[in-house]
Amino acid sequence: GSSTPDTPVTPNPPADGDTVGDATAETADISFVGNGFVKEGYFSIKGLKNAEGLEKGEFKFSWMNKAGTTGTSTVEGASMKNILKDIHGITDKANTIVFTSSDGFQKVLPLDDMFTKDKDGQRPVLAWKVDDSKEDTPMLIIGQADVNDVNKSKWIKSIVKVQVLETEVAGELDPMIHQDKLGSDYLDNKEELKAAGFDTIEKIEK
Repeated sequence: GSSTPDTPVTPNPPADGDTVGDATAETADISFVGNGFVKEGYFSIKGLKNAEGLEKGEFKFSWMNKAGTTGTSTVEGASMKNILKDIHGITDKANTIVFTSSDGFQKVLPLDDMFTKDKDGQRPVLAWKVDDSKEDTPMLIIGQADVNDVNKSKWIKSIVKVQVLETEVAGELDPMIHQDKLGSDYLDNKEELKAAGFDTIEKIEK
């Protein structure tokens, strides 16, 4: 079908050739969906590792946890910038990214966070191996903004879905965009999310 570019479209399953990846919505280990993507993507982990245009590598990230313990992790993966911009493409109005884990945990972040360099000049990485992890589940790794940045609590494990959105189209999301201003521990899990009155944001895809 044809639609004018500035009309918000409900993300329907794109026609053949409009998606990237080696899987379907039903079979994917990780899905990249939302109206902020030029092309949506459905990947198995193996397919993601071998995706055309992927710049995979090994990265070292320093971290600090809430107890004040510090360390360095070696991760294998690719930068979110590479995955979002080179593999899928993002629209001019895209401004929000939502990560969903296999247990239903969701984290909403400004899209710009994915393109921001940490104190070591690295951008966030989608990793499939962290230190000696055996699992191949994708994990978001965010570096330290400065030496006192408690960044390990921002890492997101077992990611099954990444949404990139133009939030003016998805009004339901707006209250959540600023969750970080309410304290880093706010809305840390889905029970609290529901208690705070936020329905799951799945509905914007329907």
